[in-house]
Amino acid sequence: MHISYFYIIINYSIGYIITKEAKFLSRMSGQTTRIRYIDIMKGITILLVMVGHYFNNRLVSTFIWSFHMPLFLFISGYFFRDLPIRQRLHKASVSILLPYWITIFAMSVLEGIYFLIQNHLGFESASVFRMVAKRIVSGFFVFASDFGVPFKPEHIPTVYALWFLGALFVGEIYLALLLKLKNVYLRLIILLYAVFFSKWLITWTFIPLGLHYGTVFAAWLYVGYLYRNDPKFIVSPVAEKVLILLWFIIALFEYKADYRFDINQFQYSFYGFELLSAFGGILFIKWISQWIERFSPFLTNFFTYIGSKTIWILCVHATDQALLSHFIHSIPVSTRVLMPCRFLLDLVLALLLNRGWRGVQMRLRNHS
Repeated sequence: MHISYFYIIINYSIGYIITKEAKFLSRMSGQTTRIRYIDIMKGITILLVMVGHYFNNRLVSTFIWSFHMPLFLFISGYFFRDLPIRQRLHKASVSILLPYWITIFAMSVLEGIYFLIQNHLGFESASVFRMVAKRIVSGFFVFASDFGVPFKPEHIPTVYALWFLGALFVGEIYLALLLKLKNVYLRLIILLYAVFFSKWLITWTFIPLGLHYGTVFAAWLYVGYLYRNDPKFIVSPVAEKVLILLWFIIALFEYKADYRFDINQFQYSFYGFELLSAFGGILFIKWISQWIERFSPFLTNFFTYIGSKTIWILCVHATDQALLSHFIHSIPVSTRVLMPCRFLLDLVLALLLNRGWRGVQMRLRNHS
């Protein structure tokens, strides 16, 4: 019964927050020149990331993992602008590195408090200072998981879902440098070479700062960048339908073969097919988003709102992963109950934190 009450409270909290934002969303839809289905895609994507991490259904996760990271990058590339390198560094540092490092330090503080409590209760005898230092150091290596990197040092923890931000920063800088080349086909050749070079390099050494992910990220960012400037350069309307069908077939084959396309573990043996499949998945979500924009104002507002809080949700989600990794196996609750609760709790905390931060900003402006 208490779990039912928890679901009611969490769902009411989400509904209350969304309702309070309704006036803002309606004003935004009337004033903005943004393409709303892209914002809807952002909202769908961050929810799919959380579903892929929390819900242990192999069929669902296979389909989600076949395109969700490329979809994130495609959207980021869609909004990417060719800026001078210094301006790009500043913009990426503020919008990507700042929340990345704030979350790393938040993780270290919360994990430090956890180990202090464990030491006090006699359950652990770990050095709190060492654990906090390891978490901070992990921010410089951007390891997404303990798998897929054979030479990953055991003493350096992973940063969980936060790896996306670290790698995105590197990918944006790579792409900014690449765009200084005027020949489009030369850019594509360099990108493809860099993607396969990174996969080869990671098999015999580890690379800090997410540099090994950056090449793959730059490639997908570039796809989104090209699509925004000239969609037909990437794919024709007829080819879109073919790619969506191809995505479904390849993802179904991956499910039957118990194989998963995974960028953070460099699992892509047939990258040409997987690239086409992932792009088909992106186009499928684009089609769904356009349908939502056309027929459902409520869902349009909901996903647009969630999409505008992507960074907040991702950072809270990564912090949840880091904290619960220490004691999740000792929680006396079934996975079927725990995972939906974590999903909803991450969402509510991220929205509340964002709302609180906006309140602080408004008060600072009023005082100034």
